[in-house]
Amino acid sequence: MITRRIFLKLAAMTSLAPLFSACDQAPWLIGQANLPAPTASLINWDNKNIKLASHVLKRLTYGIRPGDIEQISSKGVLAFIDEQLNPETITDDRTYYLIRRLDTISLKAPDIFELTAKQAIDDLRQATILRAIYSERQLQEIMVEFWSDHFNIYSEKADCAWLKIIDDREVIRKHALGKFKDLLKASATSPAMLSYLDNSSNKIGKLNENYARELLELHTLGVNGGYDQKDVIEAAKALSGWQSSQRFWKGKAKFENNLHNPEEKEILGKNFPANKTSDLDELINLICSHPSTANFISTKLCCKFVSENPSQELILQVAKRFQESDGDIRETLRIIFNSEEFFNSPPKFKRPYTYMISALRAINANSDAGSALRQHLDTLGQLPFNWPTPDGYPDRSQHWQTQLLPRWNFAISLANNQIRGTKCNLENLAPILNTFATNLIERPLTSEELLAINQVNNVSDKVALLLSLPDFQQQ
Repeated sequence: MITRRIFLKLAAMTSLAPLFSACDQAPWLIGQANLPAPTASLINWDNKNIKLASHVLKRLTYGIRPGDIEQISSKGVLAFIDEQLNPETITDDRTYYLIRRLDTISLKAPDIFELTAKQAIDDLRQATILRAIYSERQLQEIMVEFWSDHFNIYSEKADCAWLKIIDDREVIRKHALGKFKDLLKASATSPAMLSYLDNSSNKIGKLNENYARELLELHTLGVNGGYDQKDVIEAAKALSGWQSSQRFWKGKAKFENNLHNPEEKEILGKNFPANKTSDLDELINLICSHPSTANFISTKLCCKFVSENPSQELILQVAKRFQESDGDIRETLRIIFNSEEFFNSPPKFKRPYTYMISALRAINANSDAGSALRQHLDTLGQLPFNWPTPDGYPDRSQHWQTQLLPRWNFAISLANNQIRGTKCNLENLAPILNTFATNLIERPLTSEELLAINQVNNVSDKVALLLSLPDFQQQ
């Protein structure tokens, strides 16, 4: 049966056929990354500007590619930061065409339900990983991951495998560097979130507190943010009436007046008059302007980009800007990235997702982000959209530091071209392996490390060992 999706895909392929036939020099136009074999040039790691460029690249991107240090040093670190804070100014044609063939991630409701749940979430994961590896808009992708954890949705629950595609596109990506208030409202009315945290079951006479509790505890104020159980109940009443539509409108959110609790409410000391229409906007405005929200979001961002224990002084500076800018995420991040604490922050242990992407980027791997690569990521423990509880994947090193064996196995498979759909060409690194190693970990190999690496003969196994070094587990 020819579905609407197949027809649209065929139409797109037909209209682009002349372009593809004339573009043999740009394989990424037809879904191939086609990166060159990695190289390594001598870099002076004693140079403070070089070290600064490396530090910024490790925090604002998913890992340093061959040539990145030279490029950012030439451009200037501050110019690079400003560019990443304004992703709309960055040309990203390679990534656009790599993911264009995954037409499913552009589908809207209800067409998206023509897919199987497996195809829907597999295609979203594939597109997510491709963007992380190849996009020039690296900070945008890092913030997408950050907010995907903050507003976590488990793809295995109810219709979330389908609805997460819309949530990713219309909520997370659309607002990742925008205003927090807009992001929060979009999440609150997202069919995926309505389904995952059961707010579509929250109606007058049948109160469901699940989403209201996570809204206050995980999304805004924080567990010690000054609310109590009464506030949770009252917020649940204010949030009642929002539904995820079914049948012909399946996958779209709607507000039903007759399901909303219209009685007077009091939340965080503020009176909400009796109201037959939605209290959502007033509630969002209240909690977004609350000092605890500014502190909670600022703390999480500082932990993400600076350290697991940022100073209270920095958190207060960031929270102040968050409030002054009405929750402008871009401006809030700018305070972090311009701070001395950010530039002088210690190394952070990479989460599995960052480790995998950084390894692929370090050796210019060409990958389709297919099922074989995703299986490794699942084994590593951080497959996107696969964390069951609302708190999202942990961002504390203690959760991940004991799970190193899967990383070593991945490094061996990657370097030896044993992952279907992912290839790398490492032969030209053989004569410059020491230079490559020095650039990878920003110091010469020790005599013990050299001895261990020289015990293996082929360059692939040597590179695998380099990707397994403790230094490369840090960012």
